[in-house]
Amino acid sequence: MGRGLLLSALVLGATLTLGTGLFLLGHHQMAQEERRAEVEARRVLADLARDLSAAFQAAEGRAAGLALSQTLRSAVATDQRTVADMVARDFTLVPRPDETMELFQVPRGGSPLSLLRQPPDGPPAPTGGVPGSVLSPAGNDFLVTVSVLVDPLYRKDEVTGLLAVTLRVDAQRAAERLGALQVGAKIIGMSAPLVLGRAGSHRRVLEFELLRPPGSIRPVTAILTIPRGHDGGLRLAGGAAAGLGLLVAAWLLRSGRRSPPSPPRPTDLAISPTLPHAGTAPGGLIAGKYRLVRPLGAGGMSEVFLAQAVGEARFEKTVALKVLRPNFASTAVLEHFLDEARLQAKISHPNVVQIYDLGREQQTYFIAMEYVEGLDASALIEQLRALGQTIPLRQALTIGMMACEGLHAAHEATDGDGRPLGLIHRDVKPSNILIGHNGAVKVADFGIAKADQQAHLTIPGQVKGTLAYMAPEQRSGQPVDRRVDVFGMGAVLYELCAGELINLELGRMLALGLAGWPHLPPLSQRRPDLPRELDAILWRALAYAPQDRYPDCRALGAALEEVLVRTGTTPSSSALAEWLRGLVG
Repeated sequence: MGRGLLLSALVLGATLTLGTGLFLLGHHQMAQEERRAEVEARRVLADLARDLSAAFQAAEGRAAGLALSQTLRSAVATDQRTVADMVARDFTLVPRPDETMELFQVPRGGSPLSLLRQPPDGPPAPTGGVPGSVLSPAGNDFLVTVSVLVDPLYRKDEVTGLLAVTLRVDAQRAAERLGALQVGAKIIGMSAPLVLGRAGSHRRVLEFELLRPPGSIRPVTAILTIPRGHDGGLRLAGGAAAGLGLLVAAWLLRSGRRSPPSPPRPTDLAISPTLPHAGTAPGGLIAGKYRLVRPLGAGGMSEVFLAQAVGEARFEKTVALKVLRPNFASTAVLEHFLDEARLQAKISHPNVVQIYDLGREQQTYFIAMEYVEGLDASALIEQLRALGQTIPLRQALTIGMMACEGLHAAHEATDGDGRPLGLIHRDVKPSNILIGHNGAVKVADFGIAKADQQAHLTIPGQVKGTLAYMAPEQRSGQPVDRRVDVFGMGAVLYELCAGELINLELGRMLALGLAGWPHLPPLSQRRPDLPRELDAILWRALAYAPQDRYPDCRALGAALEEVLVRTGTTPSSSALAEWLRGLVG
């Protein structure tokens, strides 16, 4: 009888182990297939969103340039026959492939009248007579339309002009890639929905924002239908084996005999360290030397963690660990991520966030960088607004001068052979200016910086950066130099001093005219406590033409210092730290 019970126990253990293993393996296989389908589908839609965003930027740059044409400014005040004759003599107004241009005349208080569409069989522009951006479906493609105002040379009191540039974005490749995955994607938030791919027997439905057309408050949303994964019959086989094991267990229970559970082996209790991803709990070790403490923030392509670098003899150093999301490890995003670390590591300056390490564990890439305990200029502006306070002149200009010094150091950086890197930040904005509680000011995030020695160079005409702070030449895809960072610092300083967000997109210039750019009230009007000479400094930094700005950020910083000297004070990190302590309590 003892041998029979032992044999039954062995059969029970074998069948339960086999059944459970097969079932879990099948379930894991299904989950893995579904996860792979979701990740790949998100990658397809991310590529599509980048294509659409690039098309919006190209259309806006094209429309902004054409709207300044003397021919169009004259033609918009005439009629359809005259417009056709005038435009036919101007070869610069010939549409490019997959591009449609439509010129409207908008009478005061009336409906827009289409004066000309080139080519004539092109899609009509979906505009209501006002400037803006529209995304619409066209068969299996997308139409990206950007409308801008055209200032007529004549009859300004009677009519105004509107130019719409429409670009066609091919969605066939995205549809084929989704179809191969048996994933369906329904794009909504347009005049009509567009379905890409084809859904198999679905298991999950996901909804997320695909993109938001420039200036639009309504996002374009993608609804993904993820197919059910295949388990190859493993779950069925596992269920059958587990059922057999349960029958044996029932027989043992009826016999009144139970086998004592065997203690787990040490290897059963081992837990493999996991790589950081959205939702990872702190405490794990990355590359054997970085212990995650807590998340600091997350973006679309990476996450930032507060971490401790650990070493021998209980060595610890607090760092910020920027981790690239695994699904971007095989895309062009990885090259930009690596460029950020390689370029920023070559800048050694107290006003630039320092890079300590660039590494990889399996397919997860990370950058270990200096951790600045404090807040960024964007958070500072929001906190001041919430408190109903304004930043004192000394503290504002101290922040501006230190940031200018950091940017100048980046512009002057060289490689190991002493050759200039030609580094330009290109995304100077309040959230990239970090302010430590100790009064330190540091420029961060060189993720889209341009350099002559980049491994991954920007495609000519491709626009990168944050539109509201972007210099006009950068906004229209023209060649840029260090003066785009001068423009960005001018925008940051205006927001910091005024305490209000600004928007310097080209659409404002097209609507209000080049005269009076940047169309902002002088700081001295918003804050009478600020010296009037600060207006002239910021207006020069924000000049429309690069040659009218300061030649570099150091010159801008020197001008700010002169303002402080005239007021009888000097820039001071300690004074900034003391003021911050009083502000944050």
